[in-house]
Amino acid sequence: MVGQGDTVGLDDSTTAWAMTDRLCEIAQLTVVTNSLGIVSRLAPCETVGLIGLGGRYSPTFDAFVGRICEQAVMSMRINMAFVSAAAISGVTAYHQVEDIIQAKRALMGVADCRVLLADSRKFDTVAMNRLALLSEFDVVITDDGIDPACAELLRDAGISLRIANVPRSARGLTAN
Repeated sequence: MVGQGDTVGLDDSTTAWAMTDRLCEIAQLTVVTNSLGIVSRLAPCETVGLIGLGGRYSPTFDAFVGRICEQAVMSMRINMAFVSAAAISGVTAYHQVEDIIQAKRALMGVADCRVLLADSRKFDTVAMNRLALLSEFDVVITDDGIDPACAELLRDAGISLRIANVPRSARGLTAN
């Protein structure tokens, strides 16, 4: 989904972090992120331009959050935002921390295309704060461990669902 010359936003999730190896292969790519871990991971990639979003540092998420982060994002336009959720119940995505939701929503607000990354273990679970309806995303990507009935429910609701085949050895590697 990401091509040469794109500007993409990545949230602080380990799911977005897992994308970083592949991003180093794309020339003239710009990555906008609030994740200190993603900045550190992509810093050695000479083909990737990095924009780190400032703000108040959250050691729990290794990310910057708050008003400064949100204002920085709002001054941009990005091609695609890749965000993750802690939980998905029905057709709604949730996260446990409001500050993190605000950073994710800011990225979504300036993106031409919004992509939700959610491993199959996130479905049929809940967290306290609503992030977004799945219909607010252009694409929802999950792994092939999703319950077929859940996938059918999403498709019946008009959600654009992509299912990635994940090698057995890689299952369970993402924490969020």
